[in-house]
Amino acid sequence: MNVKKRLNNLKFLDDTIKSKRQEIFALESLVQKAQVYSDEPKGSRQGNKTEELNVKIIDEKEKIENEIMTLWSESRKTIAAIDRLEDPLERAVLRYTYVNGYNWIKTTGQLNCSRTTYQRVKKSAIEHLASKL
Repeated sequence: MNVKKRLNNLKFLDDTIKSKRQEIFALESLVQKAQVYSDEPKGSRQGNKTEELNVKIIDEKEKIENEIMTLWSESRKTIAAIDRLEDPLERAVLRYTYVNGYNWIKTTGQLNCSRTTYQRVKKSAIEHLASKL
């Protein structure tokens, strides 16, 4: 995965994880209670549809949880690489832009620099980050 794609994934990490957690919640709401046995005669069907559905739901939930852990792990690696950049201005620009989700206006305001400086520093920071990843 290239550096720009990793950085863009950082921007949307919180939203992606939140969406996946909502997907897990929706799956959990599908879990059905076990059968209640009674004295009524048993039908001729073979198998247990409720159990099969619950197993599928549990498998899908585990798959989504693994996806969340993979996303989180990737983001931690990228942020660690940002933190290893030597230039503090480059670190700040990448952190504000990709980790905190600031736009260029808010970032330049925080750093008290011009748009041109922001663009130059961001470009060089991405180049330096590519060598760290």
